[in-house]
Amino acid sequence: MEQDKLSHIMEAYRKRAKMAEKAGLWDKANEMNDFADFIEDNFDAFLEDAYTRESELWEEYEAY
Repeated sequence: MEQDKLSHIMEAYRKRAKMAEKAGLWDKANEMNDFADFIEDNFDAFLEDAYTRESELWEEYEAY
């Protein structure tokens, strides 16, 4: 995944968590914040995985 896509997902879930908090949906807000935290904590791993997959696909393409 591209870095900006991951950032967008993280920001979207943080915004949704705030909306859930305003609506009094504390469990849902916590779930959304936890997911955003998960993305943030594993950001580098996601990017590394994406670059590895892209590289493998490119190598396969060049082999044909």
